[in-house]
Amino acid sequence: MGPGVREVDHPVTRCCGLLPRLRRAPQCACGLLQGRGDSELLNRRVLTPLNITEVTSNPPPAGRLSGRGFLGRPLRPWTMSGAILPAGGMWATPRETAPLVTKLLVERKLGEPALTWQTSGRLRWHNGATRGASVFAGALDDGTWVMVHRLSGRPTPTENTAVQILKDATAKPSNKADGA
Repeated sequence: MGPGVREVDHPVTRCCGLLPRLRRAPQCACGLLQGRGDSELLNRRVLTPLNITEVTSNPPPAGRLSGRGFLGRPLRPWTMSGAILPAGGMWATPRETAPLVTKLLVERKLGEPALTWQTSGRLRWHNGATRGASVFAGALDDGTWVMVHRLSGRPTPTENTAVQILKDATAKPSNKADGA
């Protein structure tokens, strides 16, 4: 266990065998174990070391992109706080999310990616959707990466678009001559 991390001796952690997992994956429940807020830990342990500055849980209204709802009306901003904050309450621009993805998944500046990244074959990925907005980010083991963000609609087209971009980026050139 790292400095400042204390064990949580609780019936649930004992019953479920969570302590060994939390020791191996300190990014899980860091706020709980260290008695700090998730935003503070995210900044100190991830964003600052990666020189990522434009991620926040409370962006100014002028800096928020929002989707459109019925008749093109802007949707109310999605907000989350407390323990659920890391699951979808952080705001970032696509321009700032792209280097986050490459530094975490391609360059591995902080070591192996967290357990929250999914693995499908050679692809390590994560997705999310809140109130119609969706994002998919992933990288292949050869360094090819993608990040797709949409402000409206269902998440499946976002995922399909990202997968197609990766397929196109890694497709082998055709052996056919031009015009054949």
